[in-house]
Amino acid sequence: MNKFHRYDFATKGYIGKLKDAIEGTTDVADLIPASAAVQDALSEIRDLNQLDRGYVEATAAYIKGLSDAVKGRSVDADALETAWTAARRRVIVEAPGGRGGYNEAA
Repeated sequence: MNKFHRYDFATKGYIGKLKDAIEGTTDVADLIPASAAVQDALSEIRDLNQLDRGYVEATAAYIKGLSDAVKGRSVDADALETAWTAARRRVIVEAPGGRGGYNEAA
């Protein structure tokens, strides 16, 4: 199993909640535990290589962009999502050693 699977699951959940907050279908207070889950999962990751750092940075940029959108600021969320998706694919989906039973359903 890739070391980022817990982080990936947490970030996808947080991103989903941010998108819901942008649409007004969830309370902003619901973002706090999701954000904490991302930080907790990230704190467990050790030994980041260059691809790993790129993934974490792209994830952080995408989350920040969505957070800015929740606050009513104008952002290019599509460009941020594209960068995040590409970085995620390299680290999570195409990771050496396979995906070890991890699935995309999260």
